[in-house]
Amino acid sequence: MSNTGKRLDTFLLSISLSFVVAIVAGLTVFPDKGNEIANYLFSTFNTIFGTPVLVLVFGSVIFLAALGLSKYGNIRLGEGKPEYSTFAWVSMMICAGLGSATVYWAFTEWAYYFNAPPLGVQTGTTAAYELGTAYNLFHWGFSAWAAYCIVSLPVAYHFHVRKNLASAFPLFVLLSVATSRSLRFGVQSAA
Repeated sequence: MSNTGKRLDTFLLSISLSFVVAIVAGLTVFPDKGNEIANYLFSTFNTIFGTPVLVLVFGSVIFLAALGLSKYGNIRLGEGKPEYSTFAWVSMMICAGLGSATVYWAFTEWAYYFNAPPLGVQTGTTAAYELGTAYNLFHWGFSAWAAYCIVSLPVAYHFHVRKNLASAFPLFVLLSVATSRSLRFGVQSAA
């Protein structure tokens, strides 16, 4: 039962917990005001970031299509012959990426937006159906996969081609080390 000498940052923990408790208490005591504030924040962030996010995601789709069709699309990630065919690999990625969220939400999201459309659209109209379908395609179509890919490509390139794990994602390495230490400590404590 050895402690690695790391101490809990009680100052940071107390500030974080105080912040969370204050928000939960405020929302519990004043739910209508909390709803009003949440709607205000949503509309403000939607006004500020809505169009740039759509443009960025669309640009990601175009960029990744161009990258895949260029000479860089032929860069092999890994060594040797692939263990699985391209079809099998893509099938596994789609199944893993969508997982349980698809089973529940991707097939019903359009109906949710049809019955409770945002942006002041009247419920049950053609406009609500079109909006629900558009939201569903944006959240689960090429744009979502492009957002995943933009983040994962640099990591995969550094890891598989450059063989440089540390610069690919230092945060994951740190989290891995921290997790393995805490797991070892937990196993030693339990023993």
